[in-house]
Amino acid sequence: MAAGAFATLRETAVAREPDRYFAATLAPKALRYDLIVLAAFAAELDNVQGQVREPLAGEIRLQWWRDALAAEGSDAAAGHPVAMALRATIARHALPAGIIGGVIDSHTNALHGDRPADEHALSAHMTAGEGGLFRLAALICAADQIGDLSHTARVAGLAYGLSRALLRLPTEGPARLPFPHTLLPESDLAHSEPHSPRITAAIASLSGIADAALADIAPEFAKMSRLQRLPFLPLAMVRPNLRALEAWSKGRGASPIEPLQIGRLLRIAWAQARGRL
Repeated sequence: MAAGAFATLRETAVAREPDRYFAATLAPKALRYDLIVLAAFAAELDNVQGQVREPLAGEIRLQWWRDALAAEGSDAAAGHPVAMALRATIARHALPAGIIGGVIDSHTNALHGDRPADEHALSAHMTAGEGGLFRLAALICAADQIGDLSHTARVAGLAYGLSRALLRLPTEGPARLPFPHTLLPESDLAHSEPHSPRITAAIASLSGIADAALADIAPEFAKMSRLQRLPFLPLAMVRPNLRALEAWSKGRGASPIEPLQIGRLLRIAWAQARGRL
C-alpha cells in the first residue's frame, strides 16, 4: 500500500479507535497492518452518525459499506483506502461476512435513536458490534486456532462497548446512550437531566454490568498467551473509562477526562506484558 493510503488508515484509526490502534502496534509485524485496517474500519462506522443529520442518510452510508465489502466483487470500494484495504484483509484471513455484517448493522439503531428493550437486547447489540470487532481481531491473529474465543469476544464486547458508550454521556446526552427501556423508560429519559437521580442510577447499573463482564474475562485473560491476548488489549481501558465517568458524575464537571494517548498506550502495553486488566 502507498504511504499516503497507509497514513490515511493510521489517522482514521487514531482519531476514533485509539485503543484498537495502539493494541495493533504491539502485534507482530505480519499482523500489525491488518489490525490497523480493522481499527480504521471501526472508526469509519463510528463516525457515520456524526456525519449525517437524517437517519436515511446514515442508512445509505451503512449500505455503501455493505456493498463495498460484498464478496461478489463490487467495485464500490474503489478509491476508498479503508474499504479497499479491508477487502484485502477479509480475503487474507477469510473473515466471515456474517460477523462483518453484524458489526455494520449494529450502528443502525443509533441512527434512529432506538434503544434496547431490555438487558438481553443490550447484550445482543454489544455482542454484534464491539464483540464482532473483537472476534474479527481474534481471527486475524488466528488466536481461535489456539482455543475458542467466541465467548470471550461476546463478553468483551459488552464490557468495552458499555464503557465507551457511557463515557460519551456528558457530550452527547442520555438520549444517545443505549439505556434499556426496562432500566429507564422513555418517560423518565425525556424529562431527566444527565445528573438526575434516575439517570445516575441507570449509569450505575450499566457501569456495574460492564465491570462484571470485565471481571468475568480477567481470569481467562491472565491465562492467555500473548497472541491470544492481543485482540482483547483494548479491554485495558474499561476500568479507566468507568473511573473517569464516576469522577465526572461526582464532580459534576463538564465532561470526564479521558486518558491521554500516551496513557492509553502504556495501559495497553502493560496489559499485554503482565496479562492483567
